[in-house]
Amino acid sequence: MLVTQEGKKWTFENEFEITREQAKLINEENKGTQVENKLPFCLILVIVLLLLLVLVQSYILWRKKQQS
Repeated sequence: MLVTQEGKKWTFENEFEITREQAKLINEENKGTQVENKLPFCLILVIVLLLLLVLVQSYILWRKKQQS
């Protein structure tokens, strides 16, 4: 997307014009959504790590039973 600056307005390729204040507001809104988008990924990562930990511990217990 091509963006050019003319005075205090930003003109986009599709001739959509916004002021700097509006751009700042849009930027602030996007920052919030970026954090929200990362939340499910982190939650899934934690669940996978916990499952991996449980599998490793059960394997260790199973090996100890086999040796005795």
